[in-house]
Amino acid sequence: MSDTEYDVIVAGYGPVGETCANLLGYYGIKALILDKEKETFPLPRAITWDAECQRAMAHCNFLTKVKTRKIRGVDNKDAKKRSILKITMDGFDTYNYQHSILFIHQPQFDEAHRENAKKISD
Repeated sequence: MSDTEYDVIVAGYGPVGETCANLLGYYGIKALILDKEKETFPLPRAITWDAECQRAMAHCNFLTKVKTRKIRGVDNKDAKKRSILKITMDGFDTYNYQHSILFIHQPQFDEAHRENAKKISD
């Protein structure tokens, strides 16, 4: 055992745990991060970035490392491949609507989070 003391324990190092670790580090709060996995998960599970994500990440200095692209529409299908929800997002530019839902690639997002958390906590 180590004599190190922590202010917070972050259980799980997925997108929420990574965000929490970054924000705690930004505010100088010492966190112990626990996760059953040693590496980031190689496939995306969280795929969107919206205004709330942007707000939560405002203090983190890695946003330019995360590539995003606009969502142009969504077509959710049932098990028989019938459309159950279809949304198109064309025309928002006409009304000067601030389109704020973007696709992200989660493994890239995870790596950027973790690199930044290491910088802050050292």
